[in-house]
This record gives sequence, C-alpha cells and structure tokens, in this order.
Amino acid sequence: MAGSCHVGVPDQTEISFNKQDFFVEKTPNRSSKKTPIIIAIVGLAVIGGGYLGAMHYVSNKTMDFLHAQVDKINAGQNNHAEIQDEQRGLFTSTAKLIVSDQASSISAPLTVHHGLFSTDIESDDVRIQKDGKNALQSLSNDIDKATLAVHLKNSSLKEDDFRGSSVALTLPGQLASEDEDGSRAKIYNPALKLERNSDGTLVAHMTADKVETSEGMASFSNFGSSAISFTYDAEWSEQLVQAGSAYAHDHSDENRLALEKIATAHLPDIHADMQDLKNRVSMSMPETGAEHFVFDITRDKAASVTRVAGSIDGIGNSGVKGNITLKMALDQRIIDTTMKLSNGDDANMQQDLVALAQTSPRVVLEELRMFDHKNIALSATGEASIDGSVVKSIDDFNLTAVVAKFTVKGLPDGAGQMAQAYGVPGIKDGQPVVITVDKGSVAVNGNTLF
Repeated sequence: MAGSCHVGVPDQTEISFNKQDFFVEKTPNRSSKKTPIIIAIVGLAVIGGGYLGAMHYVSNKTMDFLHAQVDKINAGQNNHAEIQDEQRGLFTSTAKLIVSDQASSISAPLTVHHGLFSTDIESDDVRIQKDGKNALQSLSNDIDKATLAVHLKNSSLKEDDFRGSSVALTLPGQLASEDEDGSRAKIYNPALKLERNSDGTLVAHMTADKVETSEGMASFSNFGSSAISFTYDAEWSEQLVQAGSAYAHDHSDENRLALEKIATAHLPDIHADMQDLKNRVSMSMPETGAEHFVFDITRDKAASVTRVAGSIDGIGNSGVKGNITLKMALDQRIIDTTMKLSNGDDANMQQDLVALAQTSPRVVLEELRMFDHKNIALSATGEASIDGSVVKSIDDFNLTAVVAKFTVKGLPDGAGQMAQAYGVPGIKDGQPVVITVDKGSVAVNGNTLF
C-alpha cells in the first residue's frame, strides 16, 4: 500500500508506519493466553491442598481432644471411660464412647462432623444403664434412649473453656412421674441444652413440647410449648465450668457438694416462655387459662437491684379474657439474703434478717397494668420499704417497720360505692387511690383505716 511500510519480526509482532498516525499493534502469542488459566489452576491446587491439610490437622486435633477427656475421666477414682470402634476421617469420624462408674454406665455411638472453625458431634442412641437396668425406662416406658448434639468451637478446645460451644440432650417421648399422693406429671420431648457464650456467660435451656400435671381427678395444670432458661454471668460461669468438669471426671461426694454449692450461690437471670396454659383447681371451679406467659428475672448490677418483668396475654376463661403486665425492682440485698437462707444456711437466720432490715431494703412496683376484654385498664405503681432505724431485733420485724405508698388508677365505676360499703372511705370513681403504710397504720387517700 502506498505511503506505508510493514516490517515483519520473528516474534510475530507487526509494526505499521502510516502518514496519518503512528501506532504499534501487538498480536499476543497463544501461549500467553494460557498463563492466567495455569495460574488459576495452580492457585486452586495450593488453596485446596492447604484446606485439606488444615482439615486433616483439625480432625486429628478434635479426636485427640476426645481422648484427652477420656484420660481425665480415667484419672478419677470412681470412673472409667473408653473410646471403641474409632474410625477417623477427613470430614467425618465415628466412634463409640462408654463412660461408667460403680453403679451406672453411659454408651453413645458418636458421629463427628469436622470443620475448620467448629465441630459438631451427634448421637441418636445414647443409652443409660443404672444397676443393670435401663435408667431412662425407669422414668418412663415410652423412653429408652436419648439424643445428643454437641457443638464445639475449635478455638475453645485449645483454651479448654468451651466458649462458643454447646451441648444438648433430648429425651424423645413422654417423661412421666407419679407421687405417692396421686399427683402426676407428664413432659413431652423434654430437652436440656447448656451453652457457653463467647462473652463467658453460661445459659441452661430447658424446653418441652407440652407439660401436663394433675392432682386427683379435679385439679390440673397444662402447658403447651414451654421454655425456661437460666443465665449465669462470666465469673460465676467459670466457677461452674471448673466445678462441673471436676465432678464429670470424678463423681466423688466432695465434688458433687462443691458443684451444688456454686450452682445455688446466687440467683441466675431467668427467662420463661409458655404457650396455651390451662388450669382448674377443683370440679366446682371453671377452667381458666392464658394464651401466652412470659416472665423475666434479671440482675442489674449497676443499680444493685433485681428486676422482675412479666406479661400474661389472654388470661381468664372462655367468657372473659384480659392481659396483665408487671414490672418491679427488688434491692439486691433481698435476693442475696433469700438465696442464702434457701440454701440451708440458716444458722444465723435471725441475725441475717435483722441485718437485712437495718439496710432499709426497698421493693418498687414500677408498673402493674391489667386490661379486661373491653380494654379497660387498671394500673398501680408505688414502693414499699423497711424503716431500718426502728429494727433492733427480730421482734421489731413487723408492720410497724413497714413504710409503703401505692397509687392505683383506673378503678371501674361503682368501686367507690363498694369501698364505702366495706368501710373504706375517700375513694371516688375516676380518681387515683393512694394507699400508705407508716408506723403500723394504713390510710387510703389520707383516711386512716387502722
């Protein structure tokens, strides 16, 4: 072509000179197109090899951890544990765990699912023997085995603190019991789960599909789906984990008592959630119930109180139903003293009660609201306390030391007239009612009753 010159070079690069412009074009070598593909294949091979190598390491570490736990159990005086039929795999391993003491034994075929960051251990055939008999069938003929599900955060295996891990035991079937007085209870598919959170707290969950209790033919209480949980703070959880581990490795009375003492030292945070409640106290009384019940007890360390909150929806009978909500706070000293006495530490009960009263503890009713089927609301607020200055001994622990003030709003029409008929003056329809207790006297709206 006129006005241009083409020069060919061996590496297949073509250079073109033109009057109007100047540019260089390069036709890539075919082998250069394959380079990214080769790099990708090599990269995948390296990553895949690293992954498989990591899985091999993790799976072996997990199984070694199980053997270490067996060794700890065998180090105890009264226990024996062993792993049988072990088959190690890259992603899944299987084994049979047997733990026994002088009177009982537990056997469980395990399936271990390995992961880079966590491990899941399952068993759908946990058998418990006691004195040569199936211990679960002694609780109920409907249950002969349990299922086990364990989730382990791999990093916790190294630290041995089980943070981020959980263990769940389920009894598939109906758990039944009957006392000598004829009272009976049935729990359907009960389950227990222990969970150690990453912040160190420990949570014990108990659930059931349905609960039925009865006393004779007339009285009964039934619950639908039910759940209750107990949460222990990080410091308390650490003590429980250490004491529980010691007892698991050695079932001595000393370890058992130590675990019980730590477990009942304080009141944990409690959460309850129940559906479809039904109740009847006698044949002459109608059946009552509630659609939903929620209840929480939570310790507020910053305020040195324990908070109580709850709600009941759809409470009543088939004709009249309503809702109730509650919020209150109790000085922590009340809870701590109550827990101490409930644990049997009552050698100095009177002194402990006097010491509590002298701190002038308070109970604050932050809110109590009740709604009937017509959405008419009744509410109450207030607080009660002990005047610690007048308590010198247990004999002073009476109404004269109580100081209280409550305000009630939303009384229905006719309440004032009814109160007047019962000798309680000063109540007017639509007006708040103030109830005070001071130095042994009780007054309503300033009118002393006694």
